[in-house]
Amino acid sequence: SDVDNISPSNEIRDWNERMEVVSLVGTLSASGKHLHMSLSDKNGTVVGGHVMSGQVFTTMEIVLGTIQGVGFKRELDTATGYRELVVEKKKAT
Repeated sequence: SDVDNISPSNEIRDWNERMEVVSLVGTLSASGKHLHMSLSDKNGTVVGGHVMSGQVFTTMEIVLGTIQGVGFKRELDTATGYRELVVEKKKAT
């Protein structure tokens, strides 16, 4: 799994404070998610990285887009050891 390949410098951190989402990008598919988020604290300091889990304090507005005829999935890349994004043209049904 991807977790097995995390380097010691790629630690998972937790924040227990109210923060503002300033960006959220990534992919959602039937095979899973891969999201990156940037957050700002009350002083405007921004942190970011992979979304592992979280809790929304009040609301979070999200707009999702789709691309017709295109599919996303992750496949193991033996060169990196990570499940990398593969974008495919969907076959017409």
